[in-house]
Amino acid sequence: MGTNRLLVVDDDEDIAELVLLAAKRSGFEAQWANGPEQIIDRYQTFEPDVIVLDVLMPDMDGLEVLQFLREHRSKTKIVILSGSEDNSRRMTGSLGQALGLQIVANVKKPFLLNELGTLLSDLAKGD
Repeated sequence: MGTNRLLVVDDDEDIAELVLLAAKRSGFEAQWANGPEQIIDRYQTFEPDVIVLDVLMPDMDGLEVLQFLREHRSKTKIVILSGSEDNSRRMTGSLGQALGLQIVANVKKPFLLNELGTLLSDLAKGD
């Protein structure tokens, strides 16, 4: 089996660093993207197996990222990660599923690092 790749899409560098740490501990090669150009470039060149996606970001929000992924017929597993209200996060996940995307989890910020690590470890194993 090849290397598992994870892309963190978040405008908050501190959150991104925590997710990158959890991802690397869980067996992923991981990168961070912030902003439309980076998101598109890293998705196309890094070819992630998993995307951890913030919903509320300037310039290109999570909904626009989901639309981009649908347009590219992405099979990438997506973890919604947001400090948004529960209903907003659930609606984002539901929209992603309606677009035919693989929404595999919905995590609220702030999160516990060990819980995120467990989720990512399961994804790395293919569970």
